[in-house]
Amino acid sequence: MVGIITERDILRACAAGKKSLDQVRVEEVMTRDLVSGSPQDTIQYAMGVMTQRRVRHLPIVEDDRLIGMISIGDLVKNQHDQLSMENHYLKTYIQS
Repeated sequence: MVGIITERDILRACAAGKKSLDQVRVEEVMTRDLVSGSPQDTIQYAMGVMTQRRVRHLPIVEDDRLIGMISIGDLVKNQHDQLSMENHYLKTYIQS
């Protein structure tokens, strides 16, 4: 992978206003300083990396190949599902 382009990159290109957007090439505005994860990373680790680097999308790489992309929304949903399940079991335990 040589880079990633996100909504933020496109907005920065628009704000710069040097060219009209239809004349801007991806390579000119994409983020080249990539951070990536692996399938073996934990959810907590991925959330930490994304928070620290202030990115909303994390490419998942294995054997130097892109195999997926995870978003902060994916991680938040997973966290919410886990907490909801834990809440349910605790309520069931208390009511027993």
